[in-house]
Amino acid sequence: MIQKKIITDNNEDKFLIRLNKTEKVGLITTENGSNYLILDSYEYWYDVIQDKYPSELKCKCKNNIFKLQFNYHQRSNSQDYDQIDIITICTRCKNQKTQMKIDIDYSPTSKLFEKPITFCKNPKLRFDYTEITSFWEINDVIFFLEFMKDLGFINTVWFWENNFRNLKQMDIYESKNLIKAGRYLSFLFSLNYPNYSKIENDKGFYLPGDQWKEKEIVQLRSPITILYENDQKGYLYYINYCNEYIYNYAIKSKSDDFKKNTKKIYNWFKTNYVNNRGKNCYDNKNELVRLFNNKYT
Repeated sequence: MIQKKIITDNNEDKFLIRLNKTEKVGLITTENGSNYLILDSYEYWYDVIQDKYPSELKCKCKNNIFKLQFNYHQRSNSQDYDQIDIITICTRCKNQKTQMKIDIDYSPTSKLFEKPITFCKNPKLRFDYTEITSFWEINDVIFFLEFMKDLGFINTVWFWENNFRNLKQMDIYESKNLIKAGRYLSFLFSLNYPNYSKIENDKGFYLPGDQWKEKEIVQLRSPITILYENDQKGYLYYINYCNEYIYNYAIKSKSDDFKKNTKKIYNWFKTNYVNNRGKNCYDNKNELVRLFNNKYT
């Protein structure tokens, strides 16, 4: 394990701290008001704060100013890190506490050590961002693909093929076979084929970041499998798009055509699925009953 005390380029080491421990992101603010995002939070921070801005940490002694330390755990036989612990030290009572343990599942990770915090000019920007979650069956996924085709979207798929990740455009027939086999990572829908950023390694193509944020893309990710009582398995799908994005700490708008289509997409969810679990949750009613009985009826 390697310990690193967090100090800004201006030699400031006392911070107000805001963490979202579920999403593993954090913002620290120096006593002179400069803001920094911890580790790779800059990739996710603005998504996380759309619903709720994290509150300040407070010590049990009521103090809210801390020093900060990151503990880096290396993977076996590797220079990469697989876990980083976020440690706070209260400046008043000196109480030390592990606030978060962050698992790292990508490579390389050297930047997380070399640049553990990133200056953030405006941490409170909010943009037109939508994440829909749906408990679906396979037929619902196919239904969605057919709807997107009718809207005129190109379907590009990031998927597994012979133990390698691949990326290519697919028609409905190919896509259906891939869905039934469970070999896709994500479907990427666009009105025009974008220039995807991709990295090639020994496992094929890797798509870095959430490219649907800046590009005019609607993303459907492969489902998360959740095990409920009586060994019931639920499949939770995430659909993401945004009509605006953040570039150089400014809000940029996407095209009118894209925004008209995302409105149609949202209305499609409202028309075809039930909205009983909460905001932006549109589910197959039969799946809700199967998994939760009458909880959401």
